[in-house]
Amino acid sequence: MAAGASMGTQQGPHPSVKRISTEGGETPLVGPRNEGEVEVNGKACKALIDSGSQITSITYNYWQSHPALQKKKLQSSKIPIEGAAGQTVPYHGVLHIDLKVLGKEFKAIPTFVVPDSDYRSSVPLLVGTNVIRASRTHLQAAYGTQFLHQVKEKHPEWYTALQKVESAEQSKMHDVVGPDVYTGRTIHIPGGKEMDLRCKIKAGPQRKTYTALIEGHPSLQLPQDILVAKVLANVKRGCAPVRVMNLSQRVVTIKRHTNLASAVLVDKVVEFPDKKHDEAGNEGACLSLDQVVASCGVALSEAAVESEDQQTLLKDLLDKNADVFSQHPMDYGHTTTVQHEIPLVDPRPFRLPYRKIPPSQWQDVRRLLMEMETAGVICPSKSPYASPVVVVTKKDGLLRLCIDYRKLNSCSTRDAFPLPRIEEALEALGQAK
Repeated sequence: MAAGASMGTQQGPHPSVKRISTEGGETPLVGPRNEGEVEVNGKACKALIDSGSQITSITYNYWQSHPALQKKKLQSSKIPIEGAAGQTVPYHGVLHIDLKVLGKEFKAIPTFVVPDSDYRSSVPLLVGTNVIRASRTHLQAAYGTQFLHQVKEKHPEWYTALQKVESAEQSKMHDVVGPDVYTGRTIHIPGGKEMDLRCKIKAGPQRKTYTALIEGHPSLQLPQDILVAKVLANVKRGCAPVRVMNLSQRVVTIKRHTNLASAVLVDKVVEFPDKKHDEAGNEGACLSLDQVVASCGVALSEAAVESEDQQTLLKDLLDKNADVFSQHPMDYGHTTTVQHEIPLVDPRPFRLPYRKIPPSQWQDVRRLLMEMETAGVICPSKSPYASPVVVVTKKDGLLRLCIDYRKLNSCSTRDAFPLPRIEEALEALGQAK
């Protein structure tokens, strides 16, 4: 798994920047860094508090100059580290150091030793989310749910990072109801049969009705030949129906309190019709020309059509081929005429690690994947090849899922075709102006 790095590992001091005048005053182009004091093996050290980094790191010179750290042996590691822009961040190895953060001492924290830079010479330590999350747990146990107010008053330099980590944790709690969807009694399922079981959910609101996606979880060890279907269910008083199938021809017994599935909260359900309907609900009808044109925001009278006869011909042509127009945002269409094949130079499969997605986009990405799977745009896959998903925000604020196929392209066999001759291209221009 690739670990995230911070700009602090590569950047120098802040350059002098101009300010932008706004209605409320002047706003700097670059904000201040969150820097604080910690103790590294009993010695005070200035640290950059970076909630965008998954790792903690120190500089090479600081390791060499620290009396207690000099005695520690540098361990090798094969974990790749990527910066925010996807660049590879070099490092010398990994040390296990003791950190004292906000009065709490954490033992043997794995810390990457990175090359020095101008900025890191004065701030040799970068504290990542592995330490920030541990500090959050300690502060929450000490001050309760209002620990952020205590931090804001006493240690404001830590407030922003802890607030982001807390928001990410709360987002996960709201999204995932829990992997423990279990049976309340022993069930006997006949061979080759399906059954809807009334199961209980340990986590989540117990006295509230909500919609959840119930599906099998890879970490659960189900009885042999039992398959759990993916079901969108209404959860009432902590109970939900779970559909299971016995793939064998014998009776399979599911014992009481067996964990069968996981449950994920669903905020919105979008339905896509499998067949085309007209306004009266008749199957097989396509969108009318007026509906197609209206969906595009174009008036037919404003089109570049000279006469009413041509408008009639255009309307007949579009009505005749209305099935080529999209019915809804997820109606991409497909063809079965040609099956695409990608010849590879190197046939060895590769599986690239997934790209980091901001916690604020987790729920939107999960919802988009569910919509695309429901519409048949994507499907679950166990292919030995894997390319990372890249999330792009469109102008309207919605998300677009893209795939980074650069690794696949580098392994693909290039098409061979002759390059055009410059002389022929110039002759073809002739007397063109």
